[in-house]
Amino acid sequence: MTQIENITANEVISGVCRKIKDHYGDSIHIYKEKQPHIEFPASVVYLMQQQQVMERYDRFTNIFHIIINYFTEDSVKIKNKRTDMFSNAVKIMECIRYIDLPSYSKDASGQLIPSTLPCKASSMEVEEGEGFMQIAVSYTVRTKKYNDMDKMRQLQLDVTTK
Repeated sequence: MTQIENITANEVISGVCRKIKDHYGDSIHIYKEKQPHIEFPASVVYLMQQQQVMERYDRFTNIFHIIINYFTEDSVKIKNKRTDMFSNAVKIMECIRYIDLPSYSKDASGQLIPSTLPCKASSMEVEEGEGFMQIAVSYTVRTKKYNDMDKMRQLQLDVTTK
């Protein structure tokens, strides 16, 4: 069976949310999906699209297109605070330029050690919506595919008969 050592969309979204939370603390409410009722100021973070492109037979590039909607107040009051909203959106963009994703590394004895993998945004855009600013950010993560059949074939070749 083929398995892909993969970073999931939830891990990327959690990385974005962690960065915003670390930067803003409790002064901003973060939602990982669209909500009908939110508390202001708020950021709603969700996956717009995920693509997987094969580079070679064992290597993939995963591209995660994430949307962050930033709300400051209800849309009636927002018309006077457009510049504040835009400057906060730019601060969020600076904050999430680099995120940390969960990863594993091997020590000298071959044991897996939990670590983090820094990931840089490959593209970022900001756009004004009706009462909110929308930040579109893409993260590119390269992963490797492991095939158990290849390991079995190697094991069969290494076995000698007596």
